[in-house]
Amino acid sequence: MLETLAEGQAKMHVILKGLALRKAHPQVFHGGKYQALYAEGGCEENVIAFSLGAGGKTVIAVAPRLFARTLERAAPRMFPIGEFWGESVLPLPEGEFENVLTGARHAGGRISLSILLSEFPVALLATRP
Repeated sequence: MLETLAEGQAKMHVILKGLALRKAHPQVFHGGKYQALYAEGGCEENVIAFSLGAGGKTVIAVAPRLFARTLERAAPRMFPIGEFWGESVLPLPEGEFENVLTGARHAGGRISLSILLSEFPVALLATRP
């Protein structure tokens, strides 16, 4: 999807998966507790993240921001994935999560953004049962 970014498939993928997650867990999106998450280790200004939680379920959104000036770190790609994030980490709440955009599974605690965003420049995590 990233190779054909201009065609809009990546954007549509994010929208469809996000809406499906919202439908599956309405209690999280309607009145869930909001918590800002802050990256550490060098790219703090280049990522925005937050969690929503309710009824034992948590959803976490992670997205790059203000990265246009630093894209030389992403060469030859034109988007911030993988090594672009260097040593930056994001503290996640406790639990087991699945990135609904990629299918990757992650444990809570400190996670490297290079791993979390290794395949796709945004992440949408949901607690696993």
